Amino acid sequence: MTQAFNLSQLANNLNTAGQLDAADGLVNAVPVANGGTGATTAAAARTNLGLVIGTNVPSPTGGGASGSWAINITGNAATATSATTAGNGGVTSVNGFTGAVTVTIPAPTTAQVLAATAGALVGAVGTYAYLCPNPRQQLNPGTTLAGSSLEYLSPTGFVGTPGPSGTWRLMGAVDAAWSAVWLRIS
Repeated sequence: MTQAFNLSQLANNLNTAGQLDAADGLVNAVPVANGGTGATTAAAARTNLGLVIGTNVPSPTGGGASGSWAINITGNAATATSATTAGNGGVTSVNGFTGAVTVTIPAPTTAQVLAATAGALVGAVGTYAYLCPNPRQQLNPGTTLAGSSLEYLSPTGFVGTPGPSGTWRLMGAVDAAWSAVWLRIS
């Protein structure tokens, strides 16, 4: 459709800079080929431009539109104040940001490991003990036994009872008469 204007009509629609005011002088939508959207509504404009939310681009909530979408998240795990988890235990958002979230957690420092080890109770998972199998038997390194099959033993032969709880891994070798260092693994 062609819209006809005479010069006086156009002159009345010029702004102070001498430009045509599109709000006053245009009756139809400007075609995409002429720099417009070819639409009179935002939804139609997105369709004409290939930017349909949830189809061509992700929605503001992160849903829809398959494929990989780059999401820039400012901050790090130390500055995160909230996280939302999915029913399967996966994180779905961090500080309100949704999508693929990568959080880098640094390895603990030596001081942190030593402080945690020093604070562990006797017989806790991750602690070591000088133990002897009961009944006495020869065992190889890496053998695991229930704590109910072990007794605390001193280097001089003193047996402490009761034995520990949990599961323990032998960290050396044991002959039929002596004890060795064991690690509680569960």
